[in-house]
Amino acid sequence: MNRLSVRIFVAFFVTLLLVLAGAVGITTWTLNEREARATRELQAAAEQAAEALALRGRTGLINWAKKQRGDSSTAVVILVVDDLGQELLDRPLPPELPAANGADADEELTADLPIVGLNLPGSRPTLYSEDGEHFELIPVPRDRGPLAALGLRESAPALLLLALVVTALISGALARSLTGPIVDLQSTTESLAGGKLDSRVPARTLRRKDELGRFSRSLNTMAERLASLVNSRDELLRNVSHELRSPLTRMRLAIGLARQSAQPPADTLERIETETARLDGLIGGVLDVARLDSGRAELRREQIDLATLLASLVQDATFEAESTGRHVDWQVPTDPCLIEGDRQWVAAAIENVVRNALRYTPVGSTVKLRLERMTNTIDVVVSDSGAGIAPEDLSRVFEPFQRATSAASGSEGSSGLGLAITASVLRAHGGSVSAHNRKTQNGSVLGLEIRLCWPAEGSLQGV
Repeated sequence: MNRLSVRIFVAFFVTLLLVLAGAVGITTWTLNEREARATRELQAAAEQAAEALALRGRTGLINWAKKQRGDSSTAVVILVVDDLGQELLDRPLPPELPAANGADADEELTADLPIVGLNLPGSRPTLYSEDGEHFELIPVPRDRGPLAALGLRESAPALLLLALVVTALISGALARSLTGPIVDLQSTTESLAGGKLDSRVPARTLRRKDELGRFSRSLNTMAERLASLVNSRDELLRNVSHELRSPLTRMRLAIGLARQSAQPPADTLERIETETARLDGLIGGVLDVARLDSGRAELRREQIDLATLLASLVQDATFEAESTGRHVDWQVPTDPCLIEGDRQWVAAAIENVVRNALRYTPVGSTVKLRLERMTNTIDVVVSDSGAGIAPEDLSRVFEPFQRATSAASGSEGSSGLGLAITASVLRAHGGSVSAHNRKTQNGSVLGLEIRLCWPAEGSLQGV
């Protein structure tokens, strides 16, 4: 059971417990008060009956009994039983008469009237006339319906008031506990929708441990991600405009030179052709990243042996590396490393990383490639011997046109889309890519290592 459900359940359960406890308390108090009232009424009625008997004898006692029977304001009805066991108004006697707890007939009278003796106190007072007759007064609770025995008739208003007050207090507290965070969430989402990407859910809601608290933290995470994406978009637009402006500027200069000459030089035409190709490559790379990230790229799923694919890529990389005085270290694994994916895109993603490593590893050094079989992935690890990347740029190096700063010299690396395409290909295949600087024990950088994690065959969930 989740926390919010527990909160609601506890609120209703506590409400029921409080109402029940209050009902028991009020009913107990009502019954005790009724008993005390009945005792007081019995004593007063006994004195009145004694007075009626003293003034008019048996007839006066009968008239008093009739009047007392019709008085609905009293809690008890007084039955008058003569010494022959007959009730004066011929009313039925209770099947089980309550035991008298007062003085017996032979005991000393506790009250004396001029003509009548009254035996008080007791649950069944007895009258003694001058003629020697005695009359026993038996109190019987008035019949006020099935709820009378529990005292609910008298306590109903108090119980209703108690239930209303307890329910209102706990419901109000519960409503405030639920609506407060919802209002905060609504305010934050409206601010985000209005373009205020720095809006966040207040801390009082974030501290909650229930579903609303988790939703608030998720909303803040989403807002941070959204702000990051918008900032990345703006930076991407700036970088794209910068990258496209450079070849366009050089093309304008070359065209200007060509117009000044009746016979354009070959190097001018070659420059125009080179910059056009560069511009076409940049636009194609941007489109590739957009298609891969949006899921619109057509990926052909097939079985690929990464060991065989890497062996082919290493041949081309070795040829290029040796021409620049660099080396490629690669050991072919004995077991096949099978994944599922698009062979062309997988090869392009790995080749971009290898070429990047060859570009930044020093002359005379080695770029190492290795395959590592993990539980659910097969990892391609490419490491160079360069200066590495500044720590703050490690998480951004796979974004389009991001300029990574060298950790050693602080110089800027080349801008491009190679690593961005690699990251997009990995995401489209359900994998991941990461980069970190290899360091010695004293903290000096040995080079950059990039790990490409491909889902092993059978674990790809579809692209």
